[in-house]
Amino acid sequence: MLGKSEEAIEDYNKGIELKPDSEYYHKRGTKKSRLDLYKEAVEDYNKAIELKPDNAASYVMRGLVKFELGLHQEAIKDTTKAIELELDFAGAYYVRGLVKYDLDLYQEAIKDLSIAIELEPSFDVAYYIRGLIKYDLGLYKEAIKDYTRAIELKFDGPVYPKLDEAEAYYNRGKAKESLDLRKEAQEDYAIAEHFGKNLNNDK
Repeated sequence: MLGKSEEAIEDYNKGIELKPDSEYYHKRGTKKSRLDLYKEAVEDYNKAIELKPDNAASYVMRGLVKFELGLHQEAIKDTTKAIELELDFAGAYYVRGLVKYDLDLYQEAIKDLSIAIELEPSFDVAYYIRGLIKYDLGLYKEAIKDYTRAIELKFDGPVYPKLDEAEAYYNRGKAKESLDLRKEAQEDYAIAEHFGKNLNNDK
């Protein structure tokens, strides 16, 4: 029995057979990316861009998939192109910031994530990733502030990863523990465990 993503891919296959369309390729690529079929997804985004060269969303999603494939520089190139096409595209700044974070380009990543947040104030995952970076930089109070904001928000974005609340509480606990706020840290760890975090593997 096919899952929802597989069924959607079948529908897009039929649509493409009838009329090759940038939107169909883009949506099929997104479904494939959710199934971790990253190379196939890249091919679909390539076709979507070929049919509609000014499609900023396809550049962003291709960049995200290339990031998953470890193609960091290509991912940065794609997201930068998306920003050139659509200057106020919060998702493009978010994905580029995510890639830069993975490359340890912390200040550049913070800059991109901050722009994403400015453009989309409810972007919880952008707050969360920025919090991770600030923690790595030893800015524990600022990290706590970002984690808290991420937890408070309920961003229902159409594409980007949902906030993992267990990880958000766990990492906020780590930041609090770094400031010797042990009781508050334990409270966050307990909530993280309630959400399914296995603390035995991390502490």
